[in-house]
Order: sequence, then C-alpha cells, then structure tokens
Amino acid sequence: RPGAGAGGALGGSAAAGGSGSDSKPPLLKRRHSQPIQFNNGSDLGNLTFDYYQALDIYYFATAAYCTASNIDAWDSGRKALIHPDVEAVVAYNTTVPLLWNIEKAPVLFFILYYPKNDTIVLSFQGTQGDSMGDWVDDFMFAMGTPPDTWGWPSGEDIDVDLRIEDGFAYAWDELRDQAFNLTTTLMDTYPSAKYMVTGHSLGGALASLAAADLALNGIPVDMVYLFGAPRAGNLGWAFFYNELLALKNVTYRLVNQRDPVPHIPYTGITFMRGYHHVGIEVWLKEYDFVQCNDVLAFEDCRFSPTCFYNEDERCSASQSICLTPTCIHMHLGYFNEASDDKLCKAGC
Repeated sequence: RPGAGAGGALGGSAAAGGSGSDSKPPLLKRRHSQPIQFNNGSDLGNLTFDYYQALDIYYFATAAYCTASNIDAWDSGRKALIHPDVEAVVAYNTTVPLLWNIEKAPVLFFILYYPKNDTIVLSFQGTQGDSMGDWVDDFMFAMGTPPDTWGWPSGEDIDVDLRIEDGFAYAWDELRDQAFNLTTTLMDTYPSAKYMVTGHSLGGALASLAAADLALNGIPVDMVYLFGAPRAGNLGWAFFYNELLALKNVTYRLVNQRDPVPHIPYTGITFMRGYHHVGIEVWLKEYDFVQCNDVLAFEDCRFSPTCFYNEDERCSASQSICLTPTCIHMHLGYFNEASDDKLCKAGC
C-alpha cells in the first residue's frame, strides 16, 4: 500500500506534491490550509521520503533497546531475523550521572556495517517503555549552550543563539567520544559505505545531536531517520542543523498519528521562541503517510512574532497533545510494530 500514490489516499485523491503548484504566498496558504490527505505523497513540493527504507532502518532503532551484550552477539530475536547478515557490530553503554531526576540513567548506542545497502548504521537506544511517563514528566526543559569541548559555533559566530535541552546534551556528551572513535574505525574498514544515523524517542533526539556533531567534524552523514523524537533545541539549533550543516533534506522525522512525544518539550516565548524540530516531518497513519514540507524558511520564522514551532500546521501539529494509553501506544508502535525489540513476539 505505501507508495501507491493517489490510489492509496485516505482523505481524497490528491497526487503526490499536488499542492506544490499553489501560487499563494506561503503565509497566506498556511492561513487557509485544508485538512491533510494521507496520499503517500507530499503536501507541498516534491516527495523525497522512501517508506520502505524508513521501515528497514526502523528495525535498527528498535534493536537498540536490547542489552549491549545481546546486540554484540546479534544472533537472536527480531533483529537477527530481519537483518541477519550485518557485520562489525559494537554496542556501547554507560550511564549519565543525573538525567531528568534519574540517577545513573542508562544510555546506549550501537554501530554496525549493513552489507545489503553498503551502509554504516549508528543507532541510539530510546526511552524504556515502562518509564516513558516518568521521562516525559521529568524533562529539564532548560536549554543551555553546547559544551565548549564540542567545538560548536557560538551565537556570535552564526548570529543566532544556539541552545540544546540540557538532558540531551548531558547524554550525548557521555557517548560522543566512543561514537566518534567507532565511526572512524568502521569508515576506515568500509571506505565506500554510506553513513546513516537513527533512533526512537530519546534515541531520536540523541541521533540528531550525533548527526550534527559528526557532520561538523567532517563525517559525511548520508541519511538520518528519527522515530518519535522529541524537540532537542531552539530555533538556533534548527538553523544550525538544517541550514548551516545542510542536514534538513537528508533527515526524516517520523510521527505516528497522535504520538505525544514529538510535541515535547513544549515551546514558549523564551529561549529564542522555545523548542524546534529539525529535518522533514513525515506523518504516519497506519500504512499511509504524508511528507510535510509546508514550513517557513529560517529568516521568515526568525522575525515572525507567531513562529513558535515552525512545524507544518496541517500535519501532526494540527492535533492536540494526547496522553491517553491509546496515544502512548502510538509512540511505542510505529509501522504497527513494537518500537522496542523486547516487547515484540520474537524478542531480543
């Protein structure tokens, strides 16, 4: 069904990218937007999202919920059934001293070579299902500038304040040295390989920080898939990621129906108008999707008094935040498949 074009539409028969011919100015078009159509296409401009590639990579994000030793072995469970022929698997886990009021919070990533696509995959563990409610409640919400040791540009360098949610920054800081070392080792071993980064939930936020940090330090990042990721930083962060590093068009941020996690941390009128997402949103509904391209350019958002999120108003941002068990399940089951290998029938 995915990729069926207009024939798979749930709400109508608009062709992929059909609204791209709309001659209305962007702001006027946004005010008079129509309800979205899940037509396996785009609501504005060209369709670039590959459903089946995203589904394939999703199973690397779900595998990150297994233990480090289980991942290293890669000989059991759903991960081995779906991706049986991976090579050079290395998992790394550690703890963050204090993460959203959780002492010694565990964080994990793994990296491997995927011969089928000649790709190196870096995948980050997300939020454990039984602790997600506490995690949502315990967001620090405060943003800070990236540590000087990262070498990221300052506000003076790029003429906009760049801030990251403190908890995500702490977690990535614990992982970055190992991630860099293992990445360069695999790139030396497989010099022709593409490089892909992924993660679900908290893992999606860490994947975005990793992609930015690696790209800034000369690692060519070819594709990023974020599943149910929360917002990680402010408008300056989005500008740095999307435009200065040119990662927007290789980053797909998937949102499953009314999954609440992509709508936190909440925004506001402080911290450079609050939290912002990176990449291109793809809104999923069961087996159908729409690529959400109707957002403002950075300069338009920067000087707009109402651009608090800069998200496509006809996609998931059109829905109220839902914290019912049904909506929580939407976070835990992208593509109608458990986002944690431990929770699926085949297990880890």
